[in-house]
Amino acid sequence: MAAHVSELELNLSHGSLRLSISGIHADLVSDHSHWKWNTANCSGNIKFTATVPVVPGSGTGAYRGITGRFAMTVTIDEVDIKPVCNGTSGFLSQIILMDGIGTVRY
Repeated sequence: MAAHVSELELNLSHGSLRLSISGIHADLVSDHSHWKWNTANCSGNIKFTATVPVVPGSGTGAYRGITGRFAMTVTIDEVDIKPVCNGTSGFLSQIILMDGIGTVRY
């Protein structure tokens, strides 16, 4: 199976589909200045929304032929390596949460 680095694969009980998440990276880069940093513990977080379309032709099983898009809320929390506490150093830990609602047809 080929890697899809700009796509998120959802394996569900009745099939699978992929979401194009390349726009999330672009939003993250443009919103980097909005990160909230705590220099005392070198942690930071950001939350934003992005539109995430279903990758055409990616549906399998019950999702074959699915089209549509989701409005995703992306929340990222991380702890960076000191002494640089602004997201430019490596991180000690990170969690990325995505949730959303959408409209699809299949």
